[in-house]
Amino acid sequence: MIEKFKEFLQPNQIIDQHSVDYNSFTIERRGNFTSIPKIILLPKTTEEAAKIITYAQDNNISIVPQSGNTGLVGGGVARDNQIILSSKLMNSVLEVDAQNFSITTESGVVLKDLQKAAAQKERLFPLSLPSENECLIGGNLATNAGGINVVKYGNTRDLTLGLEVVLPNGTIYSDLNKLRKRNIGSDLKHLFIGSEGTLGFITKAVLKLFPQPKRTLNVLITLENIEEAEDYFQKIYNEYSSSLTSFELFNHNALSLVKKYHEIKFSFKSTPWYVLMAFDMFEDKSHITDFITKINPDNESIITEDDSIWDMRRLIPTTQGKWGQSLKHDVATPLSNTVDFIKKSLSELEKKYPQILMPIIFGHMGDGNLHFNISANNPNYDLKLLKHEIKEIMVRNVMDYNGSFSSEHGVGLIHKEEFKKFYFNNQYNNLELIKQTFDAKNIFNPQKILDTK
Repeated sequence: MIEKFKEFLQPNQIIDQHSVDYNSFTIERRGNFTSIPKIILLPKTTEEAAKIITYAQDNNISIVPQSGNTGLVGGGVARDNQIILSSKLMNSVLEVDAQNFSITTESGVVLKDLQKAAAQKERLFPLSLPSENECLIGGNLATNAGGINVVKYGNTRDLTLGLEVVLPNGTIYSDLNKLRKRNIGSDLKHLFIGSEGTLGFITKAVLKLFPQPKRTLNVLITLENIEEAEDYFQKIYNEYSSSLTSFELFNHNALSLVKKYHEIKFSFKSTPWYVLMAFDMFEDKSHITDFITKINPDNESIITEDDSIWDMRRLIPTTQGKWGQSLKHDVATPLSNTVDFIKKSLSELEKKYPQILMPIIFGHMGDGNLHFNISANNPNYDLKLLKHEIKEIMVRNVMDYNGSFSSEHGVGLIHKEEFKKFYFNNQYNNLELIKQTFDAKNIFNPQKILDTK
């Protein structure tokens, strides 16, 4: 098999178990799974990817598409004798069309580099994630990544105009559309966005750009209770929906952990909850400052253009790992149910596990997505003993409030059971039909999302 690929790939495009770079593709971010691919292939062009996939199709070899390997649900994990197909060498920004407010890119471009390419033409690509220095745009597309700016700009799906994809049969579907309006039937790009590499290998994309704001205004507000967070969002979003890009919530436990390992230069009183907001500014900031002060007379607030205030939010996920084990829950509820979901879940966990758990709650309250993570008060406590019990509580509660057990991380291997259990059979069955249509041999990322044999 390797000899076949050597016919059209260079040595640095073929990685086997003896290569020094092997582990960078096989070690799963959270350590929940072991990845043991036969080989890892790194095409540089769409045509090379098509040759690889055609060979795999003809020889019934399973392919696992992989982007930056920053996924959190096992979507990029390969089993024995499977091939990891990595987009890391497809890393060119092809065009920044400032006049059309669009950017055309290969799928292996690092998200941060894509943001920089847009900024050089005084444009904004608004997708922003904690892993933006590592994750690649192909993976963002395959998982429909969210991040902190969804309130104004939407998920990756909302930022996409066109795609190029190599299908499981080796043919190339190329629709690098640059139009905002083109009504010619079903828009097939949406089948691939969020499909987690089960329907094809994304090679290129055309994405939306936006005007670069003159500056960003950041606002931190201290809150005595969770209900205040909902009240602030409603008032602020009603008044400044065109400017508000981020509305993030985090609790005292989360901030305390960050302060334990990092120095935060901003000083403010300790309260149970905090809200951190960002506003894109195209005009004078005084009207927002006055409004914040008016609706926040009793609570402390910090209003600054200093982006480093976001460190206290950005550092939460990595800091949890320094403290000890943590159980991660990427959930979403309708905005009208978020507060009740938080209160019910906290109450139930404290009643069942008194004085044991330290809930680390943070996330994108402005779009209903929370990371309801669980650490232990004792960093040496083995939380794995409670993993399944706590997951059952969280999944049941979020579904009771008409939410989702996976908001922005995907299904992968971790949430297959919940996906099959909680979603309508016709939705699951129709996804199986789509999978069978595109990938009759089930060679593309098999056993991810669905249990298709």
